[in-house]
Amino acid sequence: MCMVVAMSASAQKTTFVNGAEIGMAYDAALAALKAELGEPAKAAAGEVEFANKTYQGMKFEKIVYFFSNNKLSGARFYAASPSKAVAVKNMETLANKLQSYKVARDTEDDGTPFYKGGESPVSYEHLFTIYTQKVGPKFMAILRYGPFEI
Repeated sequence: MCMVVAMSASAQKTTFVNGAEIGMAYDAALAALKAELGEPAKAAAGEVEFANKTYQGMKFEKIVYFFSNNKLSGARFYAASPSKAVAVKNMETLANKLQSYKVARDTEDDGTPFYKGGESPVSYEHLFTIYTQKVGPKFMAILRYGPFEI
């Protein structure tokens, strides 16, 4: 089971994404991610990718963790959908499941909703954004953490 936990510790916020802390060194983050998710589909210094994982009851075809300066700086969760309407519904379902992070709804210029919530571990911005995007022939509901400047 994938799990995202955000918690505050004194003046600095500590944020974990599937067992790896934002700002954690690559080797330590990779070990934590493997312990939580199993073996990655791909692993390189700048990215670690997992395939077909479940988070909050939703299947994600791809989850990618990004590293900057050898530290975990963000993540993207991609849930494929056959249409934009289904991607929007999946995005809304995920936003509802993440309400403990005080998720706010907003709209794109074309009227498509998107969501943002939580608190960034390094600034006063949001921890994550949930939005839809067409990638090739599929529409995706995407949960994005960061990128954070570490």
